[in-house]
Amino acid sequence: MTKYNHPTTDEVTLAVYEEKGSKGTVAVCHGLGVPKASEKDSLNDDWTRMVREACVNGSWGYRAMDARGHGSSGWGGSGAWSILGKDMIDITKDTPRPRVAAGQSMGAAASLEAAIFDPTAFQALILLRPPTFYSSRHVAQKVHKTVLGTLAGDSRDREVLLSASKTDLSFPAERLASIAVPVLILATEGDDIHPLSSAEMLKAMIASSQLAVAKTQDEAFETWPKIIETFMAAVPQRP
Repeated sequence: MTKYNHPTTDEVTLAVYEEKGSKGTVAVCHGLGVPKASEKDSLNDDWTRMVREACVNGSWGYRAMDARGHGSSGWGGSGAWSILGKDMIDITKDTPRPRVAAGQSMGAAASLEAAIFDPTAFQALILLRPPTFYSSRHVAQKVHKTVLGTLAGDSRDREVLLSASKTDLSFPAERLASIAVPVLILATEGDDIHPLSSAEMLKAMIASSQLAVAKTQDEAFETWPKIIETFMAAVPQRP
């Protein structure tokens, strides 16, 4: 694995971890770091680690980024999902196709944003534990508000969480139906911050999607790696 700094068009430096492969490239974005975004990066997210391991097992290359305000990446003042989605496109623009966008929670939302912003950027999506959005977003915002009260007023961690509490999918729900690439949605039961209802809505709106649900996190860690590998093996190999 190689780590390097990637400058964005708005002059934020992203930490990116790269592994080369022969079948294409997967852009990976982790979930939100709560309460300390500065301690969250691509290497300590157990959920997106599944994707990276599936890439290695399937001979795929990947580029996993520390999202803005997280880990070794710069901040820039906003962690809106729409911005993170554009970052996922940006870090893979020079990589071999096919390209897959994969993310957990915040990263899943960023992957959706990327697919809507540029439908040609990725040839498949892997969405692990989609977060609350639209009418259910208030559930996460309530949790964020509670945590914000424990963080120093001038800390970057607080700025990142405050930004996260204000973000949502930037497009109308109806546009989800325009996503035509294969989409794998992975969800667990009994998680208010990553509710099954979010995953079920995505499944209903995106005709090319499939949904796998684990009853517990232990079941997810046991079964999802194989599901991810099987899905990635079916992604069309094309220029």
